[in-house]
Amino acid sequence: MNTAQPPKKANIYKAMFYFFFNKEKFITLGAINKMAFELEKDEYKRKLEAGKYSLNPDDHKHSLEEYCDDLRKSILASVLIMLGVFFIVIAIGFYSGKFRIIYPLEWKDAVSATGIFILSWSTLFQLGWRNASWKGCRLDELVGLAIFRHVFIFGSFLSLLYFAI
Repeated sequence: MNTAQPPKKANIYKAMFYFFFNKEKFITLGAINKMAFELEKDEYKRKLEAGKYSLNPDDHKHSLEEYCDDLRKSILASVLIMLGVFFIVIAIGFYSGKFRIIYPLEWKDAVSATGIFILSWSTLFQLGWRNASWKGCRLDELVGLAIFRHVFIFGSFLSLLYFAI
């Protein structure tokens, strides 16, 4: 990192990309993001001016790997729970005789059901098991919220598309 210029807050789309595809870069970006938030406070600015604050991202990675792993685990856990619910509902439908697959498929029903599944998953993910900081400015928290928003919007779109097709 260039120490001549202060660290900048992370671009959320870049952070989401790194979260899914490059854990090490995500953790480094999380450290830089943490420094950017800290250096908004006068206390940390004074420490930097006094030479008591490091601009080396490696010095700020303390628990970021653990937070990244927690976010990944919460995504996986919420998906697995919703898939379990999905299969239980299908089993109940087949058992009761109400669930039938009729060809040709009604695409609007399938799209709406997919949207409802995605909405349910994203809500469970957001309300799930992740740890949070007081300020909510850790990169894993910001990325988790961005994932929730994007998935929720997509699920809402699919659910409401039912009325348009």
